[in-house]
Amino acid sequence: DLVLADLNGDGKLEIVVGSYEGLVVALDSHCQKLWSTRLPAAPSRLVAIGTPAVLLVQCQDGQIVKLDGVGNPVGVAQAAGAATRRVQMSTPAGPRAVFGTDRGKVVIVAP
Repeated sequence: DLVLADLNGDGKLEIVVGSYEGLVVALDSHCQKLWSTRLPAAPSRLVAIGTPAVLLVQCQDGQIVKLDGVGNPVGVAQAAGAATRRVQMSTPAGPRAVFGTDRGKVVIVAP
């Protein structure tokens, strides 16, 4: 998966890519590597929320890993099954990411 997000609040969009090998890689607006983080399983869905962005990464094993703007894992949630869909939504309490799984489960995650 791929997402564009302002990771550091500088007003420029960075490119964040998840690879089948379990890496999440961030590139600057000139495609220079900023950071990479290895996750326990391959990322299947990426969501960026806010500015500077918080990244929510759902992995194929069902884990949803929260990464800060420099790629550090700062939280983990668990979903039953692999991600099949993801959307962002606004709520009175702030933005949320909604993940659907191949087992029919829905998980709502706050940044």
